[in-house]
Amino acid sequence: MMTPTSSRLEGWLLTAVLFLLQACAAGSDPYRFEDGWRIATISEVGNGSTLSRPGTPSNDCRRTAAAGLASHAYAEVLFHDFRHVRTRIVLLPEHGDFREGERVYVNIRDCTVPIAAEQQMAQ
Repeated sequence: MMTPTSSRLEGWLLTAVLFLLQACAAGSDPYRFEDGWRIATISEVGNGSTLSRPGTPSNDCRRTAAAGLASHAYAEVLFHDFRHVRTRIVLLPEHGDFREGERVYVNIRDCTVPIAAEQQMAQ
C-alpha cells in the first residue's frame, strides 16, 4: 500500500533521475545549438581569394583570419537560422577533405573553431 509520503518520495526520486540523465546527455554533445553550432551544407569550396561571393563582416571568417590565410581553403556554407537560409564563409581545417554538398557542423559564433564533418557529428 502506497502512502502519500512514499508516493511523493518516488516522484522526487524519478524527477532527480530524469534530471541527471538529461544533464549527462546534454553534456556529451560537443555541437550544441546553444553554443552556436548549426548543421550546414557546403555550397562552394575554394581559397580565400577566389570564392565567388564576397561576405559581409558578420558572416565572413576571412575578415577575422590571421594574415597569410588568404590562400587557405575556405568554404561557403548554407544553414537555416529559424525561417531564413543564411550563408557563412568559414576556414577549412588543413587535414579535412571537404566537398560541395557535404553536410557539416559550423559554429556561427566563433570563426576560430573549425567545422566538423557529418561523420564527426555521429561520434
